[in-house]
Amino acid sequence: MSKKKAVKRREYEASNGIVYSVSQKVRDRILFYYRDKFFNKFLNKFDFGNLDYQQKHYLLKKFWSKNCGKLAFFIIKGTKGDQYPNGMLGICPYTFAGVYNMFDFQTKCMLIDTHATGVIPTTEQEVDKDVVLGWITRNQKGVESLIECKLEELVDIEMTIRCNLRAHKMPWVFGVTPENKSKIDKLIQSLDDDDPYLTMSIEDIKNMQVFNTGAPFIIDKLEVKRQQVEDEINTILGFNSVGIMEKKEHLTTGEVDMNAEASNASNDIYMDCLTELNERIKKVLNYDMQPMLNKPIEEYTEGEEEDEEEENEDDE
Repeated sequence: MSKKKAVKRREYEASNGIVYSVSQKVRDRILFYYRDKFFNKFLNKFDFGNLDYQQKHYLLKKFWSKNCGKLAFFIIKGTKGDQYPNGMLGICPYTFAGVYNMFDFQTKCMLIDTHATGVIPTTEQEVDKDVVLGWITRNQKGVESLIECKLEELVDIEMTIRCNLRAHKMPWVFGVTPENKSKIDKLIQSLDDDDPYLTMSIEDIKNMQVFNTGAPFIIDKLEVKRQQVEDEINTILGFNSVGIMEKKEHLTTGEVDMNAEASNASNDIYMDCLTELNERIKKVLNYDMQPMLNKPIEEYTEGEEEDEEEENEDDE
């Protein structure tokens, strides 16, 4: 009976009915945490001057997803008016219609009305005439696919940290017999009381059995590795990748410049793809999304620090 309960505690049933181990549940939660952490940063990275909050969120969400990454843009019929002089811009996934040109680009596509809204055309659409197809990466895949293996690496590191913590949380285990139990109890009490001196007979010491995992403390090294992987992900996403353990004042000018250069290279890829997409949309659909890169947080922080220093100097 007890064995059955122990097995049950080490498993859990997901909403889809599949039974996973508790360890897998922890891995899923860690992966969810990091995926959402970087997803939220990515959503706040770009702005579009001529898209409302729903269009912006949908576009970036689909460009992030490893299951999507590409979208079709079109003008919704019957929406031209005072609010939308050129019509409202529709955005949705698409599937290929099997017609390509000599450069391996599709010339026909079918739009996918995911939620059966009724405003998305159901007929075959001609690319760069009825619709414009776009993406945010050169390989035409979702941004999440670029960092998927690094997210898994973060999960592995976190699980190793968790395992090492457990090894050091494990209490001392004393092997006792009816003959020496009272002496061991006295020893444990002395340890609890932080007595500076412990006395036992040589024979008792020889007969004493203590279980100790002997696991080395490696959490500090794992934390450094975790930060390095996070920095790699931030660089891929185009964010400042100077970690909490690598403050700018501890780095050489060359290292800071290399950091900024790598982040800017990623930003250039995303913005170039968005700019090219916007140019096609303006040409075909006569609509300007006005894509732009949000101002980095570091610029605000440095500006605020300079203002505070100037205020302090004025006070003096």
